[in-house]
Amino acid sequence: MIDPSQPCGWNLQMEKSFALRMYHNMVTLQTMDTLFYEAQRQGRFSFYLTTIGEEAINIASAAALHDDDIVYAQVCAPQFSKSPSRAVFELIN
Repeated sequence: MIDPSQPCGWNLQMEKSFALRMYHNMVTLQTMDTLFYEAQRQGRFSFYLTTIGEEAINIASAAALHDDDIVYAQVCAPQFSKSPSRAVFELIN
């Protein structure tokens, strides 16, 4: 949301719990990428795309969606899951 009264032009106010949940999701995604990439290197997965260095943009994009928005992901997109831990188990299976 653009706010001309703010120095950078953006109103970046958000609830602390929301910011912490986004941070937790970024850390979870980074950890999951590390584990799955290592599993791929060991031959346990045939193909896995990492999001290393792109955690913030992935989680922020997902956070901007509404519950009834539809996502057509081309590859596994764990950042769009409401529960990152559930996404990990879904990707493993």
